[in-house]
Amino acid sequence: MKNEFARNIADFLRDYWKILSIVCGIGSASLIVAKITQQDLDLKQVSLTPKTLDSLVSPNYPIDFLEKKAWPPKPFEPETLGLEFFIFRKAPEYKNLDAITKDYPKAKAYIALVQKAIEENKEIFPLDAVLVLGKIWAESRFERFAVSPVGAAGPSQLMPGTAQGYGLRVYYPEYLKKAEIKNREAILLYKKAISLFTSKNFELAKETYLNYEKAKREADSLFRFYKKDLLSKVMNKPDSIIAKIDERFIIEKAVPVGVNYYALMFKKFKGDARMAISAYNCGPGPVLSASGIPYIQETVLYQNDIFNFWKKYSKLCAREQKNPTEQKKEQYFMFLR
Repeated sequence: MKNEFARNIADFLRDYWKILSIVCGIGSASLIVAKITQQDLDLKQVSLTPKTLDSLVSPNYPIDFLEKKAWPPKPFEPETLGLEFFIFRKAPEYKNLDAITKDYPKAKAYIALVQKAIEENKEIFPLDAVLVLGKIWAESRFERFAVSPVGAAGPSQLMPGTAQGYGLRVYYPEYLKKAEIKNREAILLYKKAISLFTSKNFELAKETYLNYEKAKREADSLFRFYKKDLLSKVMNKPDSIIAKIDERFIIEKAVPVGVNYYALMFKKFKGDARMAISAYNCGPGPVLSASGIPYIQETVLYQNDIFNFWKKYSKLCAREQKNPTEQKKEQYFMFLR
């Protein structure tokens, strides 16, 4: 059992080490990584910065701790590396945001709200409308009744505490608060298990890891119940009823809050889109700790999804919309050629 646990932890650390050493360029400080053989443990020292390990398991965002893959399939995409042209200093003007609705009809309900919210927050930071719509797409696929596995809800996927901070009414039962406490407890137990393992205290590390798994299961169970409970109260109900239960599902309230928070993140990170987008997903703490995109798969894939959306639709939305008569004329002359 000891060797099996050690093997699992070692695989986890080794996978992260390989990825980080390729992508980041690692500084100095030491972390013990186990090299597992069939018969015994051969421990060796490798170089790693202390904050890198901290960012693997962020205290600000619950993640799947057993996930070994910390980086997307194409780690050298420009948006991942944060090249200069992904630092936004001026919001572009788009001629045809409706181009997005061809692929995503539900986006129609958000375009005017996003434009209005961007205008209201331009003194904080001049946001790119396609990037904001890309955020909503990445968060909820423009689904009004989206609820995440950790309690974020609505098209902007606002966490209960964040939404309450903005003055929105939120369905926030005591058992959800218990789930959040259990989730934080699981994070601390996981980090403690890693620390004990690197100190070669295998028996206590195993016990701590099992306690982590128990706490994580309890938290996940409560989060699943919350999603079912919340949706039963708001799904397909009139806005007058929804507003009395949870205003995160009222898009006229949720979108401005999401845009304001987005603008604040862009201001905080001086227009660096990769860092601002990551901060919206996992909180500014892990981004500051990592001095860039935290090594959390959820966050890396999230910001890449938004940039892929932006790269596609910023070009389409920049073009003028042609009226049907002009389109028919163009098709006719193309046919004659």
